[in-house]
Amino acid sequence: MGHFSLDFKKAKGSSDARESDHIERKVIPDNADPTRTHLNRELVKMPSGVYGRDE
Repeated sequence: MGHFSLDFKKAKGSSDARESDHIERKVIPDNADPTRTHLNRELVKMPSGVYGRDE
């Protein structure tokens, strides 16, 4: 079963950047084990020609 999340909010400075960094896995949350990040899988590949989430 697929999962889809759509979140519309007005951008409010650093909080928007923080959420984007979380989605793109640029930061590791406090409740995550950094020694297990190699187990992450990319389930959906970017289409050819798209190099980032915001393109």
